[in-house]
Amino acid sequence: MSENFSGNFELKTEKLPSFEEIWTIFERVLGDQKYKEVRKIEDEKGLKILEIKIPGDLEDLELGFTRKNSNPDSNSSVHTSYYDKEGNMLPGAEIVARYINGEWKISADLLIKLY
Repeated sequence: MSENFSGNFELKTEKLPSFEEIWTIFERVLGDQKYKEVRKIEDEKGLKILEIKIPGDLEDLELGFTRKNSNPDSNSSVHTSYYDKEGNMLPGAEIVARYINGEWKISADLLIKLY
């Protein structure tokens, strides 16, 4: 038995943020602070994970990007995490920006801290 399908099928591909778009968000958080790249993972679609560490006197700030995963409810995002000098994660991690429908949605908390 053979089935005949006719009609047009359109595959929707979601736009992923470019490195430049991601780095624009990082720069807003970083300002002129010095940082060290901790981890960078890329594949055929582009940047998948980027983590940088900003050293502080008492604690270190990690700024990270994670690309949207296969879960339809997920979004690419930029987040912060804090670590003590022994490398233990501290409370206070937050998402500072989400990439939704090809556009960055910046957290109100980030805007308050920046301005």
